[in-house]
Formats: sequence, C-alpha cells, structure tokens
Amino acid sequence: MDELLLPQVLPLLCHQLQDVTGSWGSLLDTDRSLIAMPKLLILDVDNDDEYELTIPVLDQMRVAYPSLKKLTASYFNLKREDHTPLVPFPLVRSFHLLNSNDLDCGLRHIMNMFRDLKEYSVIRSYVSDTSTEDRNKLFKDLALVHPRIHDLKLDLFTDLTLYSCFTRITSLQLEAIPEEDIISHRISVDLIKLVSRLPGLKHFKLYGIVHLESNEPLNHYLLNTYQSGLNKILPKTPIWNIQPNLSTYNNDPSSATNVISKLVSLNIEMATLRNPTFHWLKHNCPLLQELHVLKTEPYPYAAIELGPNVHTFTLSFNRRYDSLELPILCLNNTVSLEYIDNEYKQTEYAKQMTRITNAYKIHVNFTSSLREFKFCDHHVPVIE
Repeated sequence: MDELLLPQVLPLLCHQLQDVTGSWGSLLDTDRSLIAMPKLLILDVDNDDEYELTIPVLDQMRVAYPSLKKLTASYFNLKREDHTPLVPFPLVRSFHLLNSNDLDCGLRHIMNMFRDLKEYSVIRSYVSDTSTEDRNKLFKDLALVHPRIHDLKLDLFTDLTLYSCFTRITSLQLEAIPEEDIISHRISVDLIKLVSRLPGLKHFKLYGIVHLESNEPLNHYLLNTYQSGLNKILPKTPIWNIQPNLSTYNNDPSSATNVISKLVSLNIEMATLRNPTFHWLKHNCPLLQELHVLKTEPYPYAAIELGPNVHTFTLSFNRRYDSLELPILCLNNTVSLEYIDNEYKQTEYAKQMTRITNAYKIHVNFTSSLREFKFCDHHVPVIE
C-alpha cells in the first residue's frame, strides 16, 4: 500500500493490509496512536516529524503489528535509554535502519527487540562520538545475539575483521563515501582478505569512493598525464592503445593465494576495479556469473578478463567523463568495435571500418558463456 492512499483507506483496510510503505504520521489515528494491522507482514516507514526510534515506539509496533516479519525504518534518531525491552518481535527476521542518527546511543538496546535476525542493514547512518573499538564491539555483539544473519548491509568500516564475526554471510553490501571525491583519496578494500574472511559469500555489492584491490597498488595507475585530464591526453599520448601484458600482474594471481571464492555476483558502483583484480576474479571466482562495474573511472591499459561462467557483464563510467568519446572495444583480441553515429541518428557498436591508433581502447576477453554485455548504456554484440 502506497503512502498517498494511506490516510483515506488505512482505517478501512487496516485488517487486510500485508505490505505498507508510508511515513510515521500516516500510520497514526486521530489520537496519535498506531492503527492496528493484524495481518501486516512488511513495513517500510519514514520519520516525518523528528520522532525517535525508541523501545517504547518499537513496543507499540510489536503490539499493533503482531504478524510483522520485515521492518525498514528511515530517518529516525536513536535515543539512549536504560530500560530493557519487555518482549521482542515474535516474527521479525529482517530489520533495516537507513539514514538515521546517533546509532551508538540506542542501537545496542534496540537490537534486543528482535531475535534470530537473518537480514540486517545499517546504511547511510551517522555514528556519534564513539571509539572504533566500541563501534566494532557493537557489531561483534550483534553477531553473537543474531548468529543466523546471512544478508548484511553496512556502512564500510576499514577494519575487515569486523565482518568475519558474521559466519553465515552469503550476501554483503558495503557503502562508503569519503569527504573528497578524489581518486587518490579512495579507501582501499582488499577483495582477497574479504572473501577469505567470509568463505560463504556469494553476492557482494560495493558502493562509494572505494578502490577494490587484489594486492595491487592503486598509484600504479595515477600517471601524471592521466591525472591532467583524459580529453587532453587522448589526441597527444598513445598510451591508451598499448597492448596490455597480463603476465606483469604477479604472473598468476591464484598462486599468491589459495582462496577460491564462491562469489556468484559482484556489483560495484562509483568504485574502481583494475586489471589485476579482473584477472584474480577470473582465476579465483570460478562460479562468478554476473559482474557489474558502474560509474567507475577509465584508466590506461584497460584489459578485462571475464571468468568461464560470466554470462552478464556491465561497465559504465562516472558522469564527469561524459565528454570522453566512447572507446574502441577489442573483443577476445580478434574483433574491434567502435561506436558509430551515422546520418540517420542510429547509434550502435559495430565493427570498425578504419583503424584509429591513438584512440582509447578497452580489451575484453570472455568465453562463450557471455550472453549480455552492456557498455555505458549501450548493448554490445557479443561475437564469439
């Protein structure tokens, strides 16, 4: 049920509704009490009037929604309180807290309102003055109280050991946005360390100004000419079409670690991902089927290797590179495609008719498993 209809129909349909999205105020009657919805299973509620998410508020929800299984709360302030919850939600196994403040003040108490959670999120939320040790202890305690959590969404913490206490994680989403949107100030996330600490991880999403690495330094790509601006170097510098030599990337990355990941899907947005990590994914993630690299940054010597089971691959650039001409795509070292805009305004990737030696090229190597390749919102014909 959508919030726009709630004020008119909630009093009439409250005994039948099972899925409701709305503001806190739209759930209240004229006496400012929650309208009971005995069959409600899923609730997504936004704070609209400086309410605080407290144990008494949650206790009201527990009584008004006895069948509730999934609760998402956004834009709430959390309040420190000493009294403990009387009775937890009996059926809620999925709890998500978004865009909220003062987490460390009340989160520990609020988590006692639930038992045996399986899905949990704290995303884009502000943590007040608390030491790193206290914050880490908070999430370690969460893992002890709710050991069956398998779907976890958190704001990124640089201490990767924090996530290893969730032993049953199969799906993980991390978000991070540093103060400055500058490539040299990106937070680094070591993919090898992460998957080794979460051996059951199958689905990983990473959002923010982050560099996803596999034991390679990011500064290898920070060339002076590159940093001066892509549009300036394209007509002057032929570094873009140098044939990438993957043998220079630690030879076989699989020899550097015995980690074989169970990753099935990897989705990163605004983050950077470079040749050695593509190479590591190919050799160490044999089950990988979907790879999405969105709003990333172009870089020289781009050589992308896709694993044997990847059937869907998406790649796009950050908006600040909109003026960059779309590069030539070199597929399996045999077919080159360029973006064509003809007089009929038909735009598509097709076999290139002329050889452009100084153009920016992206080399993509894949197997016959690949069925969908989308580059900067354009579908690329997959030629085996």
